[in-house]
Amino acid sequence: MGRSGNCVCSSTGSNSKLHEPHLGIRRTQELARLYVWFPGITAQIENFVNGCLICQESRKAIPKIPVGSLGTQRKWGRLHLDFAGPSLGRTLAVVFEASTGWIDAQWC
Repeated sequence: MGRSGNCVCSSTGSNSKLHEPHLGIRRTQELARLYVWFPGITAQIENFVNGCLICQESRKAIPKIPVGSLGTQRKWGRLHLDFAGPSLGRTLAVVFEASTGWIDAQWC
């Protein structure tokens, strides 16, 4: 049992009506929260959508990033830059070069 405003709603059959547009897990949960609530609704909707063939076929594929594809390994090919501070009214700029491990810091 759940609530929608002053109305008490049953969890049976709610998922199929909310899921008709095949919006995916997150959007179906957002839509459900506008109309119904009952304990376990989040997990129930997640299981329902995960079992929907239409949703699974249209689901965006998670891109696979090959190991070691973060860029070139040549010198100065990948830099990391960060700022530390302010400390005593000044900020420290820190540069790290990934392939050689070189690090430098300058007050700015």
